[in-house]
This record gives sequence, structure tokens and C-alpha cells, in this order.
Amino acid sequence: MSKAKTIKGIEVLGGDQDLEILLSAWIKAIVRYTSANELDNPWWYNERASLSVLAGAAWTLKNWHALEEFSTRKRHRTLEPGVDSGSLRHGRCDLYIQSPDLLPID
Repeated sequence: MSKAKTIKGIEVLGGDQDLEILLSAWIKAIVRYTSANELDNPWWYNERASLSVLAGAAWTLKNWHALEEFSTRKRHRTLEPGVDSGSLRHGRCDLYIQSPDLLPID
């Protein structure tokens, strides 16, 4: 199998450093996976496979955290532009990633 070139650098529109750091770690995780499984790629499967690699990449970074597929509460949306209101309902969050720069404030 021929070796394809890997992206060596990430540039994010607007210069978001945290996003650049996360995307670089994601590429490293994909390279690590595909190096161990030469005939396989995580994106050949589904959204969950790709998100799991992204979440795993976040955990490789110091003081980063990630959770996938968890229960949460969501609001029913009204049809008024710019308004997010309504009663709460059960929902799911596909992926939550937190960088050390965005630690929760008590």
C-alpha cells in the first residue's frame, strides 16, 4: 500500500489556537490509528467512529476533557428569530470538548 502524505500543519480561519491544537491532535490520532490498521480508516464507518477519534485526541492533550453521547436537557425552540425558549425536554449531546482555556467558572 502506498503511503499518502499527511497534513503537516493546521491553519484555522480566525486563528483560534484551541481549535488548531485540537485538530492537530486529531490528525495525530488518525495517523496513529491508520498506521496500526493499514487497511482501515475511522471515517469509513460512521459519525460515532470519527467523533470517538476526535474525543480521544482531546484526552491526549493536557487538561483537555471530552464526553460523547450523553443525556442532556434541551429547549424546545420557538419560531421567533433569535429566541431560544420553551420547555425543557430530554435530548442527547453528540460530543462535548473542553479546553483548559474554557474551564467552568464556579
